[in-house]
Amino acid sequence: MKSEGMEVLAKCRVCGRTLKDPTSIKIGVGPVCLGKKRVTVKRINNKMDEENAGISPPQFHGFVMPEDLKKVNPAKVYTAVREENENMITVSDEKGTRPLKHIVYHSPTGMEWGYGGSGPSDLARSILADFAGIKVADMFYQEFKRDFIAKQPEKGFQISGQEILDWLKRKIQHD
Repeated sequence: MKSEGMEVLAKCRVCGRTLKDPTSIKIGVGPVCLGKKRVTVKRINNKMDEENAGISPPQFHGFVMPEDLKKVNPAKVYTAVREENENMITVSDEKGTRPLKHIVYHSPTGMEWGYGGSGPSDLARSILADFAGIKVADMFYQEFKRDFIAKQPEKGFQISGQEILDWLKRKIQHD
């Protein structure tokens, strides 16, 4: 990074190595230390917030049963739009529209779509956690990524809660 003709040197707050990536500089931790130390980082609509949440690894919460889907809202709609400087991912229902909470695990730099990487993994997990809870999310998010998120067009997409519910019911019947 440069600032008015002067190079800005940023050091990792964990190991002291020089940081080069703008995202690493912004959060003060390099990707290696971020992976090893599980430093707390949160993104809200692709903006960093180091103080309010941590990286949350998937856990086994027990098998998913049909009754786990009784409280879901099939009227929800998940919308993702790629803008010039950030991705906007929102949830809409009868209460209004709000940003989707990013549950950080695979990608501290944000949620993505259109391929099978770490950003799409976090988006899949975040959508399923919002829709059906973390138990369902942790059981199915990688498959949801492959079946939905990785196949979405670069510009953006919408997925209805009903589509997600139908997909989850098929998964529960087959597993």
